[in-house]
Amino acid sequence: MRADETARILLPLLLSALILGTATAEATEHRLVASSSAPDGAPGWSPDGETIVFSSSTSDDWEIYTVGAWGGEWDNFSQNPEVDIYPNWSPAGGWIAFTSRRDNGSGDGDMDIWVQNIAGDSLRCLTDYEGYDNFAAFDPTGTRIAFSSDRWGETEIWVMPVDDPSAVYRVCTGPEECFHSCWSPDGQWIAFDGRDPTQPSRTILYRVPATGGPEQEIPTGMLVGNDPSWSPSGRYLAFSGGDHFIEWDLWVWDFETESPIQLTESRTPQQSPFWNAAGTEIVYAAVISMNKDVWVAYDLPIETAVSQKSVSELKSLFRR
Repeated sequence: MRADETARILLPLLLSALILGTATAEATEHRLVASSSAPDGAPGWSPDGETIVFSSSTSDDWEIYTVGAWGGEWDNFSQNPEVDIYPNWSPAGGWIAFTSRRDNGSGDGDMDIWVQNIAGDSLRCLTDYEGYDNFAAFDPTGTRIAFSSDRWGETEIWVMPVDDPSAVYRVCTGPEECFHSCWSPDGQWIAFDGRDPTQPSRTILYRVPATGGPEQEIPTGMLVGNDPSWSPSGRYLAFSGGDHFIEWDLWVWDFETESPIQLTESRTPQQSPFWNAAGTEIVYAAVISMNKDVWVAYDLPIETAVSQKSVSELKSLFRR
């Protein structure tokens, strides 16, 4: 066997061992799906579970790419010289929302929320505030987007209808520096992370009614809770975090038992977990050897939204 072929086979196994460290009970499995010499991260799923969308600076500027759920060739979705980051696929599969610094017609060049259809022939800017708008997340119906904005001073969570962005509203007056929102499967709640105003190094997970109201802390008891993603069943909230300010692992919060479940145990940051629609896999970013790549965790040690199925069964399910 040639040396390059041996390296191709062994590298994902070696990196997986680094990610797992001393593996947690019932050992979650992992596969590498996107890697380059540049940072690759902020991944998400297509609704059918066949494709992963993510951002990367591999072409010397940040672009949105798609890749198959088991790896392969990348497709450049955004194809724009400005910064394009943090993609989120619509539930029906027709659109991808993302953050971009491209000119929205006002020439301000700030961070705005955009949506583009999968065919690439329709592009809309949904925000025109001259400031910070980021981390778009479609609701389960695809009619609303939650996002972070500093338009009223503090960075907070806002919601806007896709068809009428002018009807935007703030969902909470909550903690400082709120980021990374996600929706519950029934569309009734939004989870997000926020900075602890009394302890700047601490990040807390919260949830708030999607119509607005007081935020509720999710009591993980950890120093850091980041990047929440709600499972399709509604029972779990995946997140990255731990008791170190930078060495984050993957966890899920169980709303039924009100306790966390650890999926990885490592000394490398794990970030941006995102469930597939079947509830059987979580795509995420992991920093290995000072570089961030895109991975998928599967064989999760929890009761998922649907029973664990083989890949062929899942593909059959989505094609019906």
